[in-house]
Amino acid sequence: DRVLTEGLDIDSFLVITYTRAAATELKSRILEALYERLALEPNSRMLRRQTALVYRAQINTIHAFCSSILRENAHLCGIRPDFRQLDEAEEAIIKDEVLQNLINSRYAQMTEGFKALVDTLGAGRDDSALIGIVLDTYTAVQSHPYPDKWLNEQINAALPSGDVAQTPWGSLLLKRAKGITQYWLNKINSVIDEMSYYSEVYAAYSPSYLATATSLGSFLEALNTGWDAACRYGDIDFPTLNRLKGYKDDPTVLSFKAVRELCKKRMKRLISGFDALSSEHIEDIAKIRPCTDELFRLVLDLINAYSEEKNKRGVLDFNDLEHLALKLLTDPVTGQPTVQAVQLSQRFEEILVDEYQDANRVQDRIFTAVSREGRNITMVGDVKQSIYRFRLADPTIFLEKYALYKDEPEPGEGRRIVLNENFRSDARLLEAVNSLFGSIMSRSLGELDYGESERLKAPENAPYTESAFELCLIESGEEDRLETEAAAAALEIERLLASGMTVKDGSIERPLEPGDIAILLRSVKDRDSVFAAALSKRGIASVPLKAADSLIEKREIVWALSILQIIDNPLQDIPLISALRSPVWGFSPDELARIRAVDKNVFFYEALKKDAAVSKKSADFIRQLEEFRLFASDMPADKLINYVYDKTRLPVLAEAFEAGAAENLNLLLEYSRSYEKAGYKGLFGFINQIREALLRDTSPIKGESAGKKGVIITSIHSSKGLEYPVVILADLAKNFNLQDSKKPLLIHPILGAGPKLLDRERGIEYPTLPRLAAAAKINNETLSEEMRVLYVAMTRAKQKLFALCSVKEADKTLDNLRMLVSSPLEPQALEDCRSMAEWILLAALSMEGNPLFKIRRLEAAAAPAVISEEEAVIKKAPEE
Repeated sequence: DRVLTEGLDIDSFLVITYTRAAATELKSRILEALYERLALEPNSRMLRRQTALVYRAQINTIHAFCSSILRENAHLCGIRPDFRQLDEAEEAIIKDEVLQNLINSRYAQMTEGFKALVDTLGAGRDDSALIGIVLDTYTAVQSHPYPDKWLNEQINAALPSGDVAQTPWGSLLLKRAKGITQYWLNKINSVIDEMSYYSEVYAAYSPSYLATATSLGSFLEALNTGWDAACRYGDIDFPTLNRLKGYKDDPTVLSFKAVRELCKKRMKRLISGFDALSSEHIEDIAKIRPCTDELFRLVLDLINAYSEEKNKRGVLDFNDLEHLALKLLTDPVTGQPTVQAVQLSQRFEEILVDEYQDANRVQDRIFTAVSREGRNITMVGDVKQSIYRFRLADPTIFLEKYALYKDEPEPGEGRRIVLNENFRSDARLLEAVNSLFGSIMSRSLGELDYGESERLKAPENAPYTESAFELCLIESGEEDRLETEAAAAALEIERLLASGMTVKDGSIERPLEPGDIAILLRSVKDRDSVFAAALSKRGIASVPLKAADSLIEKREIVWALSILQIIDNPLQDIPLISALRSPVWGFSPDELARIRAVDKNVFFYEALKKDAAVSKKSADFIRQLEEFRLFASDMPADKLINYVYDKTRLPVLAEAFEAGAAENLNLLLEYSRSYEKAGYKGLFGFINQIREALLRDTSPIKGESAGKKGVIITSIHSSKGLEYPVVILADLAKNFNLQDSKKPLLIHPILGAGPKLLDRERGIEYPTLPRLAAAAKINNETLSEEMRVLYVAMTRAKQKLFALCSVKEADKTLDNLRMLVSSPLEPQALEDCRSMAEWILLAALSMEGNPLFKIRRLEAAAAPAVISEEEAVIKKAPEE
């Protein structure tokens, strides 16, 4: 619009997207729009100019943008302008080699600090634990704008003194403990209030409950006083209940006692964390400090040595692109934009960044530097869909801006524009999403209060279907849970397909087809096949993740990409061996072993060249590869791929292995054409685009008709950005994965290192105060991300959504969850839940009486996924 209405040139915009595939698609759409307008105004010079400028417009990923400005300013960054970007495999090889040399050097010197590091954090039969900790720490600090500065700050930080309540670790743990204690104090007081309606029960039990409430209140006062006061408090008082006759099986009385027992269990666990005074914690921190300091020095040395090695080779990795660009664009001391940043910012009238909720601190500072300090930038994002923290995304950045900006700002201030209209989903579905997340998502858990601005709104003419959302409860044992769920899902799909349900397909209504239905799983590994088997038993086709989302793992595509990778850079052992093993050249394992034996200390390609002196087969391969590499320097990616296909006869050979392989290879060729058509050039960029997509668990190469062939079975992460008429959320009872808080060493960007302390004299290992705090914070962040993953899953559906919740003992599970019910639900109750299923059921119980969250029970006999309706009938039970 600004190009057409204000006369701005398209190349005066900087547009940053999440993937190269998205950038390619955006460029293509802009071109299509320009050509459509040009057809109406064929004499418009301005439109013709824009169609030419679009090819040089900066519509790209953050890494591509950083790469371009680094090449322009290579002399200022101390790098070669023709640097090559490392792939993951080569990066790992170089980094491992550099680290091993550093560790060997440390062993030769064997300082006290390194000895302490090896004996504690790196203890084990070999160096694998030490190497793992160093590499994990190296990766973790890459999210910092200046990793070396952060590491030095950690090394030079003063040891704490006094009450550890004044430290960030003690403060966090005390705040958490206060929240939990207050929650249980409220629950006990609520039971006392309800108990007062039963005079006999109150007379017998109230003394004990009142004593517990008093004790909880006293412990809360101790927590407010400080760490040492909490440590000295002791246990919460739970006096023995007086005898009460005639109420042995009374459900109300049993619920009173159940709340008390759960409170006792939770408070015992909480108080066990206050088993050491401040002086003891400070002593532990002092003991472990030489180890963590040595670790950070080793990581600093790795950063420097790895950087030197990359400079020698003329290569950069993805992290280098961001960090070097930041050094070029901002002053590390003042944080102000440099001369280069100011000059660069003058090129762009407007900067548009998509998916900003997935930005990290480095990227955020780069955007600020080139946007005239944030004055001409539009950031689009949805924190509720930030699900890439494991890739160092930091949703708090967008949250800070969301809180800072105003809907009606003063002149010069940033404006917040809330885009909460949803044109995709049935209005009833949006009610379900709003009700659920209004109940469970908060700043304490979810990192965002789900208020009026966050609620999704349907347009006035949106369809409203009473049965758009169904919450299904399935009772099954843990050992056959997936099979039972799969059988239930298959039966529901069979019924839907036979129900006469229609879906909108453009401007027409047509009958529902299997390809309109998606089964979304938190993880598809070892799970998609179970659901596929259950569907197959009912004669329903399915397309599991690998076929539905991507052809990238198809054998023929792997062969083609391996050939392209070694044309770009033959010093890549894995792609090279894959290409040699392909039917094009057909090297056997014995032949490959013989080549490797020629020289085990060099890249496989170098050994292959040596073998070419005595082997005609190796010589022929080298000759053909050199021919391809010669042509690659001048050919567009699509022309090169076509040339490789012709010379190697790969499509014909692949088709002989599997029908349809040639068509899949043609899809790769078509994708390369769209890549070149969008203005990108060359093999290197094309391979990088494919690689970026793989790193994000997506793929740009898709089978166009895959979804029409059957029910799609995919992961929630892979479904992000997509939509399906019918969605079945399954495996919701899968326990949350909290392994990130159980690593040998925890690294948190704010709390620093969280190590364990090894007491060799007593032969025990125990957590330090920083570790306790880091573990609590990481668990909270993990659960917050899980909540956002659930949000992404529920907002994929257009017309109908099923949530399948499996439990071992349905009545017992619901009774246990009822004890945690409140309105709204407290984050402490939600943190006690072990799965998304428990979150959904708890929310449903808190909204009893709301027809939207009626629980429909599906009872299924335990059976393998391949069952018939006669063998295991899944029947509807009365609604609860």
